[in-house]
Amino acid sequence: MKKHLFSCGFFLFIFLFSGAIAFATEPAEQILKGIEDVRLILKAEKSDEQKRTEIFAIVEAMFDFTETSKRALALKWKQLSVAEQDIFVQGFSRKLFDVYYAKVAGSADGYEVVLGGQRVSGLRAEVETKILRNKLEIPVIYVMKRDDSGCWRVYDVVIEGVSMVSNYRVQFNALTQQRIFEILEKNTNT
Repeated sequence: MKKHLFSCGFFLFIFLFSGAIAFATEPAEQILKGIEDVRLILKAEKSDEQKRTEIFAIVEAMFDFTETSKRALALKWKQLSVAEQDIFVQGFSRKLFDVYYAKVAGSADGYEVVLGGQRVSGLRAEVETKILRNKLEIPVIYVMKRDDSGCWRVYDVVIEGVSMVSNYRVQFNALTQQRIFEILEKNTNT
């Protein structure tokens, strides 16, 4: 179960490869800007540690990991204390990033992202893209919400019709709360 829980490498590759500056005005602009920012960092002559730090800053600014965590845990979220929620968000976001970074390190080229459009309705937005890679066309929808400061932040990614949040919710529902924390702790310490 542990391997399955965090083996969504391709899922996370697409999910986390959309980090961006949180202050862009349009959701689609943020997605495309983030992709380019990450590519530039990956191409730069920097140490792996520097790249990881800079890319994590982009990803952390772009994604609402608290909202992602709430939705992935669903009812289990409300059973956690505030301290446990914070621990979960930190561990889950770091684990998502670690899996993502392992997939993208060294691959700044070799794919193209095509914007399909965006739909904004109140505080929610969806940005449609297609990832073109090795003659494959992968539809990706970034689901975003406007936070209290007015910034758009991603909380879910739908790849080929499959929601990342829903995928993790199914996995987390099959585990006890204690087991979820054990897995996160073990994986973030390795």
